[in-house]
Amino acid sequence: MRVLVPTAVIAEATTGDHRRDANVNRELKRTTLVGLNEPIARAAAALRHAHRKVAAGTIDAIVVATADAVPGTRVLTGDPIDLGLLATVRGRTRVIALSQID
Repeated sequence: MRVLVPTAVIAEATTGDHRRDANVNRELKRTTLVGLNEPIARAAAALRHAHRKVAAGTIDAIVVATADAVPGTRVLTGDPIDLGLLATVRGRTRVIALSQID
């Protein structure tokens, strides 16, 4: 299985202190990082706009927009409600709660 991580997630998941970020950095080395380009940024904006009443976060929208760009992608998350709402806009990405994984 290939694990993709949008680079914007690094800003949310790390502190900038290499000692505190050691575990996250170790896991990031095992992934493929995906940069934010204009089409994904615009798709994320559209997702946020579609769900502005539920206060969709920018990083969450980038995660779903990135996943939407890769057919068959599944997003594993501890925040399935917010990401799930965003994923319903295009219906391309399946969101799976980490609690559902054994």
